[in-house]
Amino acid sequence: GYSGGKDSTTVVELVYKMLLGLDPDDRHKNVYIVSSDTLIENPLIKIYLSKMNDLLGQAADRDGLPIKSAMVTPPPNNSFWANVIGRGFPTPRMNGTFGWCTDRLKINPSGEYIQRVINEEGKEVVVLLGVRKAESIARKRRIEGRELANRLLNRHETIQDAYVYNPIVELTTDDVWDVLLRCDGGRTPWGSDNSELVSLYADADSGECPFAGIHAGGQTQSCGNSRFGCWVCTVVKEDKSLNGLPETLRLIFAHQQYLTAGVSKEQIDKVYIKVMESIDTVITAMERKIDSIYQVATMDTIAKANALQKIMGQDGYVKGEGPLKH
Repeated sequence: GYSGGKDSTTVVELVYKMLLGLDPDDRHKNVYIVSSDTLIENPLIKIYLSKMNDLLGQAADRDGLPIKSAMVTPPPNNSFWANVIGRGFPTPRMNGTFGWCTDRLKINPSGEYIQRVINEEGKEVVVLLGVRKAESIARKRRIEGRELANRLLNRHETIQDAYVYNPIVELTTDDVWDVLLRCDGGRTPWGSDNSELVSLYADADSGECPFAGIHAGGQTQSCGNSRFGCWVCTVVKEDKSLNGLPETLRLIFAHQQYLTAGVSKEQIDKVYIKVMESIDTVITAMERKIDSIYQVATMDTIAKANALQKIMGQDGYVKGEGPLKH
């Protein structure tokens, strides 16, 4: 399952590189990269995901890899608008009720596509998911609850003849960004630049929507906390994919650009000297400003003291001349 997010991109990138490393005679099994378009996606995400799917297909043909990329959508009679306007379904709530949209718009279309592949191939399939324990405590518990001791593959919960494998389940968020930004200068094997993916992220630790019938405790989770949610979602309070980048990602991205640019030590030293000179100038200007403010404040205080002394001297409380009496 490929949502275009950081985790699923990492999985696809690792699989693609694995296939490139195999001898052509060993590439005899098809690999299906399946993305889900709910038809109410954030426009920025939809454009990005469509572009990535096109690039993946073209690159697979170029490299002679048995990769087939596909985009699945809900049928017209089961779209968001058909259910809300046509059938009168209530929209999802913040408390988790009425979470029908994830099943109907995303999970079911993906699951039906996988079932068609099983029927056409006549074989069992392995579904690779980009879920990680480090995403959240709740996610960690759900993953560990489905794990079987000493087994890499788990039976799929809803699709017969399908198994689930989570290749990056133990990776941290930092590990994921290392794969995406440090390997091959941040370039993917299909020709895109992961800096484009970085620009879509406002916070690097949110999850992605469920894929192909993966449930949590018997109940499908809504996509309200996911990185790439639908633009009509009534669960999210804020569309984080449109926010600015967190400072950590900005620094990682800036460092990657610095490495790619190949800046020499001589250039760095020159910039350092200029920066230090600028800092000295700013500090000097600030010190002068503080001195002038102090002088004005001091003069104002003395003037008020003299005025008060004269007034109180007229009433006989203090002498009209000399320092104030305490």
